[in-house]
Amino acid sequence: MKISQVYDEILADFDSTLELYKKIEPDLNEPILECACGSGDLLYVLQQKYLSFGLDNDPEMLKLAKLKGCRNLIMMDMTKLEFKQTFETILCFGDSINYLSKDDLLSFFAGVKKSLSNHGLFIFDIHHISRLQEFEDPYIEEADMGEYQYQWMIQTYENQLVHQFVFYIQDDTIVETVMQTVYSEQEIEEILASIGLVITNKSTDEDLEKVMYWCKKEGL
Repeated sequence: MKISQVYDEILADFDSTLELYKKIEPDLNEPILECACGSGDLLYVLQQKYLSFGLDNDPEMLKLAKLKGCRNLIMMDMTKLEFKQTFETILCFGDSINYLSKDDLLSFFAGVKKSLSNHGLFIFDIHHISRLQEFEDPYIEEADMGEYQYQWMIQTYENQLVHQFVFYIQDDTIVETVMQTVYSEQEIEEILASIGLVITNKSTDEDLEKVMYWCKKEGL
C-alpha cells in the first residue's frame, strides 16, 4: 500500500480546496497549468470554468484524478517542465514545493518562468517557517478505516518535517516516510529573485501554516 492509494481517504479536504479556489479565482486566466495536481480536487473545480491542465509525476494520483472526471492530465516531473506552449496561470499548492530540494526548487522556478506567458501569473504556497516549531513534539494521528488501520506521525528534524505513515493490513505492516524541507520566506524570495520572478502579492494565513505567493516575470 502507498499513500497515493489512500490519499483521498486520509488527506483530502474538499472544503479547503473550495476556499483556496475562491482566494485565487480573481487572478485566474486561461490556459492554466496546475503543477503537482495530485488526485485532482482543485483541478476538477478549475475545469468547470477554465481551460486547465494538471501535471503530476505519480501515475496513481493521475488515475485518481481521471476517475473524478479530470482531463488534460500530464505525467511529468515538475522540476523538468518542457512545453511548446505557455500558460497564463501556473499554480502549485498543497505545500508541494516543500518536497523539493534547493537544487530542484531552482529547476522548478526556472521551468515556471520559461512556461509562463509574458504577462502570466505564478501562484504557489509553502509551509510557514513556524511549522518547524509546531512539530518539535510529534503529532500523531491514528484511525481505523475498516480494511486497514494507519498511524501518521509528523516530527521536525532540523529544517525538515518527517511524515511517517504506518499501515496495518491484516497481518502485514507497511511503513512509508516522506520528507519536506521547510524554507524561510527569505530563502524562497532570494531564489525567486535569482530566477527573475517578481513577487506581486504575498499572504499568510491566520494560523501561520502557509505562505502564499503571486509572482510574474521580471520587467513585465
